[in-house]
Amino acid sequence: MSTLTEGTPSPDIVSSILLAMWQMHVSCPEKVLPHLVNPPPPNDYRFLDALATLCSFVPECERASAAIELGTDFSHLYIATRPPTSATLREAMPAWIRLMQQMADIDIMSSSSVKGRIDPKPGGSSEDPGPIENFIAGVCRVCYAKLLDSVIDDDADDLLQELSDASEARMEDFRLKASERPTLIEGLKVMVRMAEQHAASSSSITTEEIMRLYAAARAVAKFKDRFLDADYVVLAHRLSEAVDFIVAFATSQRSRRTFTFRLPQDVAISWIDPPAPREVTATTNTREFMGDLSDDEVAFLKVPDDFTELPKHMSSVDGSPDHVKGTGATHCEAALLQHILDHDLTVDRYIGASHPVCYACLMLVRASNRAFEKNFVVGRRCQWGTVDATWVCPGPEMKTGAPLVLREELVSSLKQDFWVLCDKARVDWGVSRSMLGGLQLASEYPSQYS
Repeated sequence: MSTLTEGTPSPDIVSSILLAMWQMHVSCPEKVLPHLVNPPPPNDYRFLDALATLCSFVPECERASAAIELGTDFSHLYIATRPPTSATLREAMPAWIRLMQQMADIDIMSSSSVKGRIDPKPGGSSEDPGPIENFIAGVCRVCYAKLLDSVIDDDADDLLQELSDASEARMEDFRLKASERPTLIEGLKVMVRMAEQHAASSSSITTEEIMRLYAAARAVAKFKDRFLDADYVVLAHRLSEAVDFIVAFATSQRSRRTFTFRLPQDVAISWIDPPAPREVTATTNTREFMGDLSDDEVAFLKVPDDFTELPKHMSSVDGSPDHVKGTGATHCEAALLQHILDHDLTVDRYIGASHPVCYACLMLVRASNRAFEKNFVVGRRCQWGTVDATWVCPGPEMKTGAPLVLREELVSSLKQDFWVLCDKARVDWGVSRSMLGGLQLASEYPSQYS
């Protein structure tokens, strides 16, 4: 076992397990881990996802998570953002809350005896109210202004030129098929052209241009996994998902005939800043993060050498080949949950998020439910390929006695899942258990992890 140099943090068990899971490349893990399946969205609380998504449109904000403490005449909204909340976001939130309240009013009015009290948009009708269309257009304009800024800042024109002139060998480097190149080039052309035209002000973007940019961003977003270093490609994917969600949320308010949840007029807002990023260290030595194991168990759990590449933003520790390091962060959902537990808040059980919730945050929510007899739930779950090995669990900065109990519960759950996923991975790879000494099924993992 290699040793760490002085000053390097000790390996974090959570990061080590997450790294091994990321390296496993397990296909369709939800088939063996049912808790990864996306649940049906709770319609009455989608507004929390929508509010968090709106936060992510502000240029200074990347991600957000929201929860609410409900009262009859007064409610308290808790929002965690990453990076820490900007003045722009604080100023915008009251207006967004009013929009959410108006959504409910629009739906009720369009399906009751008070039809006609809302001024329709030009050419519209009382059943086709303008506020919804204006809301969608406004959201798209802000969202794509953020994307166009990234296109300019990151010189998307350089990639466009390289793709246009690329040889077949270079196309193979990009993992692009000949049939895919025209789609990507045309999408980038639209994005670059609009970025140049609207560099001064996004308010000049017309509705027709928004629709063209929407189609271009969706086309480019499909290539996210092949251009992870191109921030504007990753952002195109993220914002396209966000716009789709907001559009679905807004249009659903018109189609619903009942709106059982109503946000009170008086809403207080508390902003929560996650802890500052810090360096994390992970180990690739199975015994170091899974405990005392037999040789057969180590063989079963070891990530094959062909799969030991590292995620972006992680690198090997000098002089210690078994260890890797990276800058880790506490995600918004984890920071929000930490705040709720610290202050023993009586918030509603649903935790909204601006993006599909990552595996580690989902497992943290499940661990807190078991450790403290809570019943928190999250909606959309992210794709398995986005497991973040630099995810930081809330720890010493928590004000309650919760960290140790919560962490123990989380580690136990992660180890259980890891055993199951190892079994699934070897089925994917065509490796039989007989080649590993007939080791037990992963569903029969050692009792110390039950």
